Amino acid sequence: MRLLRRPMAENDFWKLIAVMNGDVDEDAVARLTEALSARRHRDVVAFQERLALALFELDRRELARQPVRFTDDPPDEDPIPLGDDMFLYLRAGIVARGRAVWQAVLAEPSLLAAGTWDECEHLLYVADEVTGDELDTKVSYETGSNERYWPAPDEPEREPWDQGHRLVYVDCRDLADPIHGEKFHEDGSTEPFVSYLPPKYISWDLIEELVLRFSKVVTLNGGLPAEVGAVQLAVTIDFGDEHQLDPVVGEPAEDDEYDVGLVRPVHVTVNAEEARHWTTDRQRSQLSALTASCVLAALPEQHPARPELTRIADDFSSAGKVLKSRLRQERVR
Repeated sequence: MRLLRRPMAENDFWKLIAVMNGDVDEDAVARLTEALSARRHRDVVAFQERLALALFELDRRELARQPVRFTDDPPDEDPIPLGDDMFLYLRAGIVARGRAVWQAVLAEPSLLAAGTWDECEHLLYVADEVTGDELDTKVSYETGSNERYWPAPDEPEREPWDQGHRLVYVDCRDLADPIHGEKFHEDGSTEPFVSYLPPKYISWDLIEELVLRFSKVVTLNGGLPAEVGAVQLAVTIDFGDEHQLDPVVGEPAEDDEYDVGLVRPVHVTVNAEEARHWTTDRQRSQLSALTASCVLAALPEQHPARPELTRIADDFSSAGKVLKSRLRQERVR
């Protein structure tokens, strides 16, 4: 049974946080867990309520848009935009560093850009672990919940060609950073699954740019013909240990996440260590070439979009060179 309780008094909450000594590592979380374990159940619930409020107060677009550098980021790389989850974990890291830091960041958001920071995802689950239950809170600490500091975005008007679902979907996955979870079925059963987020150095904006660019190319050149056997091409660019740039086209399957119907998967793999050092322009050209090669692999030989896609794939990239070599071999045969 999940119960809602009043938040812990601020002074008591920050005294408990202080046992972490401003650290975010496992030892610091363990000290907090031990301190909470000595409290009554209702105190632990109240702690979680106050934690949610502290995170909610930090949930501001002005903070989320700061160029944040984490302590484990390579020093020669530019900060990348924060995704929703990373902004939440950063906020937990700010709380873990104590009341003074929390107040300072609220008073001056630019502090986030002035130093290096740590995330502390584990702080979110300490109370759950102590109580053995998943605790609800009166406010949500998920990114974007504090509507006062997240003005409603204007929904961009979609162009005439851009109606309904997009014909090309692009996903970038960091294979070195799996997220383990459970899939829940209507009959109450569960099964484990693994998902992946894009690498930290690849922005969501760039991925969305790829979706729009290639959906437009395919749509304005007649769309996906019946031979494709699907209503969408799902291009996956994995970042792993080695290059596998020759696209692998899978069989059409029902899309479980967005319910668009049958999608045909196509994927390639790039070497993550090499990709980590790409400049922003290099990211755009490489990922564009890889996406183009994937779309080409799934389209029929006479599709009107092929000339433009081939030009993109050949645009000074290793993916284009692989594609060009493969096309030459096909012509010889």
